[in-house]
Order: sequence, then C-alpha cells, then structure tokens
Amino acid sequence: MERGARALRVVGDVSGGRVGQRRSFAEVLEYEAAYGRLARRFPVATVCLYDARTLSGLQTTRLLQRHPDLFRHPIAHLVS
Repeated sequence: MERGARALRVVGDVSGGRVGQRRSFAEVLEYEAAYGRLARRFPVATVCLYDARTLSGLQTTRLLQRHPDLFRHPIAHLVS
C-alpha cells in the first residue's frame, strides 16, 4: 500500500484439510470472524474457497452468515 497499491486481493482456501480433520468447524468460524475484522481495515477483496461437499446445510448457512457483503439484501432475511 505504501508503494501505491490501491487494493489487495486475497484467495483463502480452507478446504486443504476437511473440517474436523485439521480444524473444527467452530475454529473455522472463529477464523472467518477474525479475518473479517482485519479485512475491514484495508481495501481488500477476498474470495473464500470451501469444498461444499464436506459441509452440512447448517454449516454452509453459518458460513454465509459470516459474509454479509455477498448479498444485496441482509443475509438474515435469507437464512433466518
């Protein structure tokens, strides 16, 4: 950023180990929350990659709730 970059682009892949093998789903959610707080401090665009085949519907919903910026309308209206 000091050298003139106006934005950061990040790709995060947590599917390197299935949830439950390397990290619990609760730990993944904690990481997502911490990353979200950090990312708000910078002009960053992030793509989060997950292997949806390894997640339950409830887990997928909880992940989507961590990314409210994905939807035009508040995510709570969609998944509540």
